[in-house]
Amino acid sequence: MQSLDDLNKRVEENTKANQVLLEENQTLRTDFRERVAKYQEQAELSKELIDKLTEANTSYEERLQEMAVLLRQANAKIMEGEEAKKTIAEYQELVKKQEEVIASTKENRENLSNLVKRYETVLKERNAEIKAKNKEISELQNEMSKMKKECARLKEQSRRLEALCRYLQEKQDSDFDPML
Repeated sequence: MQSLDDLNKRVEENTKANQVLLEENQTLRTDFRERVAKYQEQAELSKELIDKLTEANTSYEERLQEMAVLLRQANAKIMEGEEAKKTIAEYQELVKKQEEVIASTKENRENLSNLVKRYETVLKERNAEIKAKNKEISELQNEMSKMKKECARLKEQSRRLEALCRYLQEKQDSDFDPML
């Protein structure tokens, strides 16, 4: 049977361990929220870029159609033909950049998804540890309560025995006749 001091020490140790786990949980939660906010910013930026690229794509398609009309009308204008080639090259470069942005966005989403899963796993583990520590603290508190009751019972029993001993001693002293 453990002493009351030992139980108090274990309760304090478990309480400190729980506090550390709670602080780690809070740190993980804050980090997770910051990463989610960053991901949302990246998602918004990606959406804006995609919108701009779509708008530019529409603009370039319109320009390409205009160039095609000009080329049909004036086959001899080499200068306009070179500009059309340049526009096509720019469009292709823009499409290439758009594909890179889309690929980067997908990769960021996957990375964030993996990170979220890892944090969820860590949070579940921490919560399980906290529950186990809380259960152990509860058990220790129950055991300490039982020990306090037992201690009170033993004190009362000791008090009664002392009273009985005093009574018996007094009786023996009063029954003792020094003349005999």
